[in-house]
Amino acid sequence: MKIKTLVFYTILFFCTSNIINAQTDTAFWFVAPEVTSSHGDRPIYLRFTTLNQPANITITQPANASFAPISITIPSNTSLSYDLTPRIDAIENKPANQILNFGLYIRSSAFITAYYEAASVNNPEIFALKGRNALGTSFFIPTQTLLNNSLSNNPASLSGFEIVATEDGTTVTITPTQSIVGNAGNTPITLNLNKGQTYSAIALGNLVANHLTGSTVTSNKPIAITIKDDSIGGGSFGSCSDLAGEQIVPITVIGTKYISLPGYLNVPTGRPTDNIFILATEDNTTVHFNNNLVTTLNKGQTFMQNSFNDVFYIEASKPVYVLHLSGFGCEVGHALLPQLECSGSRTVGFTRSLISPLYVNILVPNGGETDFTFNGDATIINATQFSTVPFTNGIWKYARIQLSTSQIDAGGTAIVKNSSKDFHLSIIHGDAATGGRYGYFSGFNKFDAVSFSNATNNNPGCNGDTLKLFCDVGAAEGITFSWTGPNGFISSLQNPVIPNIQTNMFGTYTAVATKIGCTTVSANTSVIINTKPTAFVNTINPVCAGETVNLLATTTSVGATFSWTGPNGYVSNNQNNTLNNISTLSAGNYILQTSSGGCIDLDTIVVAVKPKPSAQITGNLLFCKFSNLSLNNNNTILPASYNWGGPNNFTSTQQNVNITNIDFIHSGKYYLLVTGNNGCSAIDSFIVNVLESPVINFDALGSFCTADTVVQINAFETTGLAGNSVFTGNGINATGLFNAANAGVGNHLIKFAFTANNGCVAFKEQPTQVFETPIVNAGADKTIIQNSSTILNGNIVGTPASILWTPNYLLSFDTVLNPIATPQQTTTYKLTVISSDGCFANDDVEIKVLPKIEIPNAFSPNGDGTNDIWEIPALTAFPKCTVQVFDRNGRTVYSSRGYTTNWDGKLNGKNLPVAIYYYMIQLNDDFLKSTLSGSITLIK
Repeated sequence: MKIKTLVFYTILFFCTSNIINAQTDTAFWFVAPEVTSSHGDRPIYLRFTTLNQPANITITQPANASFAPISITIPSNTSLSYDLTPRIDAIENKPANQILNFGLYIRSSAFITAYYEAASVNNPEIFALKGRNALGTSFFIPTQTLLNNSLSNNPASLSGFEIVATEDGTTVTITPTQSIVGNAGNTPITLNLNKGQTYSAIALGNLVANHLTGSTVTSNKPIAITIKDDSIGGGSFGSCSDLAGEQIVPITVIGTKYISLPGYLNVPTGRPTDNIFILATEDNTTVHFNNNLVTTLNKGQTFMQNSFNDVFYIEASKPVYVLHLSGFGCEVGHALLPQLECSGSRTVGFTRSLISPLYVNILVPNGGETDFTFNGDATIINATQFSTVPFTNGIWKYARIQLSTSQIDAGGTAIVKNSSKDFHLSIIHGDAATGGRYGYFSGFNKFDAVSFSNATNNNPGCNGDTLKLFCDVGAAEGITFSWTGPNGFISSLQNPVIPNIQTNMFGTYTAVATKIGCTTVSANTSVIINTKPTAFVNTINPVCAGETVNLLATTTSVGATFSWTGPNGYVSNNQNNTLNNISTLSAGNYILQTSSGGCIDLDTIVVAVKPKPSAQITGNLLFCKFSNLSLNNNNTILPASYNWGGPNNFTSTQQNVNITNIDFIHSGKYYLLVTGNNGCSAIDSFIVNVLESPVINFDALGSFCTADTVVQINAFETTGLAGNSVFTGNGINATGLFNAANAGVGNHLIKFAFTANNGCVAFKEQPTQVFETPIVNAGADKTIIQNSSTILNGNIVGTPASILWTPNYLLSFDTVLNPIATPQQTTTYKLTVISSDGCFANDDVEIKVLPKIEIPNAFSPNGDGTNDIWEIPALTAFPKCTVQVFDRNGRTVYSSRGYTTNWDGKLNGKNLPVAIYYYMIQLNDDFLKSTLSGSITLIK
C-alpha cells in the first residue's frame, strides 16, 4: 500500500531583532531588583493587559528547576494582576556579585502588555516590560545624578542594575564607571551565564557620586537589563524618598529625538520639578533643548536639565539615552523616554493599581488627537485636551489627562487606541500616601521588519509542499505589504501562502512594509526548495507467525537515507531489512521515510501476520505401567484440526488424548500436527517411556475401639521393586502403628503407598471404623457394718449392650447398674460393660465390711477365769480408735489408742472397787467416725 505524505515545516519565530514598534509583545525577559525591606519591598505583582485576543500566559524561571511554573488565562481586553509576594525570595535578584538563577521568562499566546510593580505604599515603582525591545548585546547604564539614596534603611537602599541572559553560553562584559560590590570601578568584569541566569551590580555607596551612570554592558548573545535607584530623595524633595526603576533598552533602540512632558512634582509648592538626564553613547554629541544648544557630551557622559515642569523638545546629534525623573508631589519615579522617529503604538493597555490619582501623558502626531478611544469611549480622550508641542513646527500634539475612578477603577483595564496615528503614552500614578509610579507603555524603536519562511537552509522546502512566507512587524498597525519573488511572484498579504511549490520557485523573496507617513522598509529571505525523493516498498503477502519477512525499499534518489518505523517499537536505518521469526506483535504498518536534501517521502506497507497455532505437547512427569497416559495441547487459535501419531499404531484427531492402563507397548515418540483455518500449522513431539510399576498387598482391616492398644498394620509391595513405603491416615504413623484413640470415632481410610526408586508410585487404601469404648464407673468404695447392705452406684457413659457384676456374691442382681450388696466380708465387685459395637470396659468397687461392735455392760475381774477382762473383739478392726473409762467422779481410770490390751479392772496395777464406770469410744475410722458411750459395772 502506497501512502504519500506532505511534510510541512512550521516555524514559530520570536525574533530578537528590533522590529516591533510597541512594548506589546508575546515574550518578555525580566529580572527584579532587590528593594530594601525596611522601607517596603512588598507586595510585588506582575500586571498583564490583553488587547483584542484572549491570552494563555506562562511564567517560568528557566535556570531554577525548583520554581513551579505559573499558568494563567486572561480574556481579551482585560487586566489581571498576579501576586508574586509569596515567592519574593526567589524573585528579587540578591545578593550582589553572584551568578543567580532568578531570571523570569513570560510567554503569551497573544500580544499583551506587562509590567512589574513593587507595590509598597512607602516605596513603589513600576517597571514597564519592553519585550523584544529590551533585548540586545550593547547597553549604556543611564541613572539620575541629582538625588542620593536614603541612609536610614537596612538593608541599605542603593542604586545598581540587574542582568539576565536569554540563551545558554552568554558571555557578558561589564565596565562600571564606579566601584561595585566585589569589583573596582573602570575595570572590565567578564561573566559566563546560561539561559535565565542573573547578576546584580550594586554601587558601594548611597551618594550620587557612587551611581553607575555611563557604565557599559556588552554580550555575545541577547540580554535584558533592569536599573534601580532605591529610596531616592532629599534636597529640594524634603523628607520624601521613593523607589525609581526601569527596564532599559539597548543602544540599537535609542534615537536622537525626544519629547519630555512634565509630571506632577509640586511639593514644596513650586518645587521640586522634573529633571531630564541625557546620556551620550558617542563622543562629540550635541544636545538641543527647544532648539537651544545646552551641552556637548562625550561617550558615557550625562547632562541633567531641570525642566521647571515645562514641555521640552530634545534633539541630539547622535543616539542618546533620555531618562526622565518625575512623579507626584514629592514622590518620584523615573522612566526612559521613547525616541520619536517612526515609533509609537496604535494600541496601549495598562492597569490601574490603586484608587490614588492616575494621570496619562500622551504624545501623538498632528491630526491624531481626534481619533482616540478609551475602552471604546471616544469622549474621555478628545481633541480639546491636546496642545501643540513647542518647537516641533506643529508636528506633535500632547495632552496631560487625569483619569477618575469612575472612568477606570483600581484593578481596572485601560485600552487606549488611535485609529489613525501611532502615539506614545506614559502613566504617573500615586500620591503622598501611596508613593509615585511612572512608566511608558508605548514603542521605543524605529519601525522595522523581518521576513522569513518555512523553507530555509536548515529546513528546506520540497516540491509539492506549501511555502509559507512571513513578514514580522510585531504589533505595528496600519502597515501595507508588498511581496515579490521568483517567477513573477507578487502578493499584498503580510504572510502569503503558496501551495504545491516546485523547485523552480527557489530564490530570494522580498517583503516591503510601509508605515504610512513614516517610512518603508524591506526585508529579504532566501527560500530553498529541493526535490523530494521518491520511495517504494515491496508488496508483502500475509505470513504466519514465526516466518521471515523482507522489507525492501527502492528509490530514484542518489544518496538518500532511510528510516523505518513499525509496530512494537521497530526502528531501522537500513534500506532493506529482514524480520526473522516474526510475531503477531510485529504486525501492522511499516513506514519508510526516505530523506534527501532535507526533503522527505513516505511509503507504508502493511505486514499481516497470521497467528500460528501452538502444537506444544505437555504430559505426565512419569509414565508408569498400569497408569493413564495424558498428552495435552495448549492451542488457543481456533478453529483448528489435530493429527496425532505414535507407538502401537496410535492415532487421534482430538486436541488432548488419554490412554488408560498403559503398558510397555505404549513407549515411544508421539507426534502432533496442529493446522489452523488460516493455513498456519505447527508440529511438536513427545517421548514416552513406560516404567515398571509396583504392586501392593494390603489386606482388609477390621474395626477398632477407642480403648484398644496400639496395633501394627501390615502391607507390602509384592514384585520386589526397591523403594520406600509409607502409611498415611488418621491415627497411623508412617510405619503402620495404628492408635484408635488418636484416630477418633468414625470411619477412616488407611493408605499404604509405595514409591519405587524409578519414581513410579502405587498405593492401596483400606477402610476401617473406630467405635467409642464405653466409659464405666463402678462407683466409690464403701464401708459397711457386718450384716448391713449398700447400693452399688454403677455409672456408664454410652449405650451398653450388656452389664455384668462379678462376683455375684450376695448381690440382689448382677445385670443392673445399682444392685444391693450385702457382703459379710470385705469384697471387690467388678462392673463389666459391652457396647453394641463390641467394645467393652470395666471398673472395680470395694465394699469394706466392718464387724458389728458389741460392748459388754459388766465384767468381774476376780481371777476365776470367767469375764475377768472387758473384751470388745470388734475394735481390732478400728486401729485408730481411742477408748476411755471414767469413774463417777470423772477420773480417767483407763485409756488407750487402739484396743489391743483389754481392760482388767485395775488402775495402776491396783484393783478398782466395785462400782459403775463410764466409757467413751471414738472409732476414728475413715468411714465410721462415730463416738460410742455408756456404762459398765465392775463386779467381783
